[in-house]
Amino acid sequence: MYSGSLYAGHVDSIRSYYEFKNQAEMQIINSNYSQSLMLYKKAFQYKKPNAFDLYNAMVVSYFLKDSLMAKSTFNQLAAHGLVKDKFEISSYFSSVKEEASYKWITNQYDSIYAIAQSSELPENAKILDSISDADQRVRKIKKPTNEQKFGIISTDISNLMFLKQYIQKHGFLGYDKVGSFEKVNEGWFHGLGTIWFLLWHTRNISKILNPILLEAVKNGEYSPDEYALIIDMQNPASVYYNVLPRTIDKNKKSTFLPIANSSKINKKRAEIFLDKVENYKKKLLYQNEHGSLFRFAPGWAFNCNFSPIDLRTWK
Repeated sequence: MYSGSLYAGHVDSIRSYYEFKNQAEMQIINSNYSQSLMLYKKAFQYKKPNAFDLYNAMVVSYFLKDSLMAKSTFNQLAAHGLVKDKFEISSYFSSVKEEASYKWITNQYDSIYAIAQSSELPENAKILDSISDADQRVRKIKKPTNEQKFGIISTDISNLMFLKQYIQKHGFLGYDKVGSFEKVNEGWFHGLGTIWFLLWHTRNISKILNPILLEAVKNGEYSPDEYALIIDMQNPASVYYNVLPRTIDKNKKSTFLPIANSSKINKKRAEIFLDKVENYKKKLLYQNEHGSLFRFAPGWAFNCNFSPIDLRTWK
C-alpha cells in the first residue's frame, strides 16, 4: 500500500491513474502529444508510475522539448535500476543519444543508478532471482523422463507456495520494490519478470496466486496488462483481456477478427483498469507499425497477437 495522500493505494486513486494513462496513450496514437503529456502528468499524481508509462511520457516530453519532465521520468527509471546502455539500444533514444538535450536529460544517471544499487531493490530482486534459478535449473533437460517431469512440477509448486507465503508476510514484489534488477530483466525496463514467467510455466497446473495478483493490481502494485496476459495464458481457448481473436494468412501475417461480446470483455477489462478492447487493438496495431517508438503492451502480449503461431498452446 502507498503512504501519503497522493499514493493512498485505494481503488479510486489507482483507477484514476489508469484512466488518465489510458487516455494519454490514445492521444499518442492521435499524435496529440501535448494532450498526452498533460494526461500523464495527471496520472502520475495518483500512483507511482509504471515503467512503460515513464518511458512513454519521456518520449512525449522529448518530442515537446519539455526537458524537465523528460529528465524526471528518466531519473525515475534510473532509480529503479534501468541500464542506460541497454535503454539506448532498445528504445527510441537510440536515435538521439548523441544530441545535447538527451545528454543533459541523462547526465545524473551514474549517481542515481549508484544509489539504486545500494538500495533495497537489488536485495528484493535476489528473492525473485532464487525462484528463477530454481525454475530454470529443472528446465535445462531437453527431453526429461517422467520422473524428471514430476520433479519440474514439484519445483514449480514449491516456487508458487514460497512466493505466496512471502507475499502474504512481506508484501508484493512489484516494480517499486524490485525495479529492473531481476536477472531475468538484467536492467531492461520493458521485460516481464520472474513472477510472470513462473505463472507462465504453471499456467496448466495451478491458479493459486491469481487472487493475490488481482489484489496487487487493485493496490497499484502489479501491472494490469501482465495480470491480464497470464489469465489469458491460463485459458487458451478463450478471449478475455490481452490476446485478441485473429487469423493467420499464408504469409504468416496476423489479422484481427471481429471481437464478439466486446461489451462483456470491456466490463471485465474495466474491473482491472484496462482500456476498452477496441482501443487496445488500436494500440497494438500502432506499436506493430512504429516498433519501439512507444510501448503499450508487454512483449509477450505483443507476440501473442502477432506471432505466426498461437503461443498459448506452445509447449
